[in-house]
Amino acid sequence: CSVAAEGGHLVVVKRLLEEGASVNAVTREGCTPVKLAAQGGHERAVQVLIEAKAALDLKDSAGDTALGRAARGGHEGIVRKLKAAGLTADETRDGRGRTALARAAMDGDTAAVRMLLEVAGAEVDTKDNIGATVLMWAATGGHEDTVKALLSAGALVNARTFEQGSALMRAAEGGHEAT
Repeated sequence: CSVAAEGGHLVVVKRLLEEGASVNAVTREGCTPVKLAAQGGHERAVQVLIEAKAALDLKDSAGDTALGRAARGGHEGIVRKLKAAGLTADETRDGRGRTALARAAMDGDTAAVRMLLEVAGAEVDTKDNIGATVLMWAATGGHEDTVKALLSAGALVNARTFEQGSALMRAAEGGHEAT
């Protein structure tokens, strides 16, 4: 079912499910059919898998869920479907406590950051296991546009990690003057 979902082969996905294929089959990388369909932008396949009761909150080996993969692929319709099906942007975290929003900010994926904030309703000031906020991760990477998007969304500029680090300190340490 995973290969069919990844390719967006809707007829094959439906047939495999009818024949008893597991809707939550996991690849070696920890990917499920719904994750692969979401990543590929296959909205109809995602809908079929949701209707088949796919577990939407399962994480892959990188800690990503279908929501994070859809947002990073720019698939707003799928993000909306996953949210409508009950998957929230903040409840699934990787082993370091980072949300899909934090991972997008770390990569400087401003479009995904905006989508997760505006469409999925992600919380702008969530903290990971060391107390770092999404803004801190964007600043650490010197991702100026992502920092601006987070500040526009109300990110707390003076938040501190458990070790008292801030976004400004992280930007300065990385030599990111513009950030």
